[in-house]
Amino acid sequence: MRTKALSLVMLLIIGTSCVAQDSIPPEIRIDDRGDSLHFSARLRPLRQIAGAPAAFYTYFWEMGDGRFSFDKDPSYAYRDTGEYQVRLYATNNYDDGKAPPTRPRPVKVKKKLAGADGWASHFFRGRGGIEMKINRYPRPGEDFVTIVGYRNRNNTPFTGSVVLFYNERQIGQDGFALAEQRCYNNESNGSLDELMARLETPVIKSKPSLWGEAGAERENENPEEPEVAEAASSMLHQLEEEYTKHTVLHFSAMNPGEERFVFLDMNTLPGMLQDTNATVDFTAMLVPDDRTVAPEQFQMDMQIVASHDPNRMRLVGRRINYRFMRKDKELTYRVEWQNTGKGPTRKVSVGVAIPKQLDPGSVKVNAISPACVWCDSAYNRQSCFDTVRLGDSMYFVFNNIYLPGLEQEG
Repeated sequence: MRTKALSLVMLLIIGTSCVAQDSIPPEIRIDDRGDSLHFSARLRPLRQIAGAPAAFYTYFWEMGDGRFSFDKDPSYAYRDTGEYQVRLYATNNYDDGKAPPTRPRPVKVKKKLAGADGWASHFFRGRGGIEMKINRYPRPGEDFVTIVGYRNRNNTPFTGSVVLFYNERQIGQDGFALAEQRCYNNESNGSLDELMARLETPVIKSKPSLWGEAGAERENENPEEPEVAEAASSMLHQLEEEYTKHTVLHFSAMNPGEERFVFLDMNTLPGMLQDTNATVDFTAMLVPDDRTVAPEQFQMDMQIVASHDPNRMRLVGRRINYRFMRKDKELTYRVEWQNTGKGPTRKVSVGVAIPKQLDPGSVKVNAISPACVWCDSAYNRQSCFDTVRLGDSMYFVFNNIYLPGLEQEG
């Protein structure tokens, strides 16, 4: 009896130790290299999922001044002296535990560093003025960071508002809560009602009359102004009907070519979708104060996952039930994959099993990244793309590309 009791106690102690490791925040280390600061971190040991590829961490660093890095050990030069709060969000891929919690680490910068002008965000992939990214696809109950980037692509400075919509009404319940928003360019909180009221109210200006008294007229020197303002108001009203939550930030004059970033900590609520293959949408709008400049919109779709795996496939437009599906229904899938190795690869073959309810002969490719020509029209050694059908599976093959590994240096 004593032996059994002692064994039980030992098992309980070991189990408690494993759980406690998940609550250990990263130990951030900072090395002064003269022209820059070098950041690194000590993280809890990874716990490998049996049968999965080798576990590894991915990184998102928030530098505390509106800039960031996705590198493992970034080097960074601050633009000014002062104290900054550095945050590291590490994601444990192919690991069966929780992601390490984040704890701000103060950094005191006593001198201006020479390399401050060398930072580039590499954030915007399209040509628009606003985009979003997240540091990871969250698991139910897990937090994540939404990075909203906006920029001035015009030749003159302009002011305006950034609006983020989240929690789609069609889901039936709120899945996310905004825990904290961090702004570094004097953005101020605004109201959606105030923003729409400004768009819907004619601009009035005073004009001297023939009798010397001030009269009023609508300022409409540009005939496009009412149409642009009406379109912006209509877009905001529509998004307000589609989402239950939003946040509005007004920003001051932004110079031509300037980029700015806002960081929002989001909590995935405990009652979030039980279907961990569900896809949800966030939408951001950039609304200039100048009513003659058209607003811009960016929609980001994200998946609630069961585990952190950089390779995934999801159905665009929610879930389906094959038993009740029409014979002529068209489905759109998105397949995402990454090279998780420590070096680059030149050829990638992505295999997808086609369900028997679907017609393999009807599959067509809408878009691919990286962009390549089809192999039947490529010259020798040119980067190209091809598809191969084998039984109930289809393989999408990229030849002669350069795909860096997630753990590759630099």
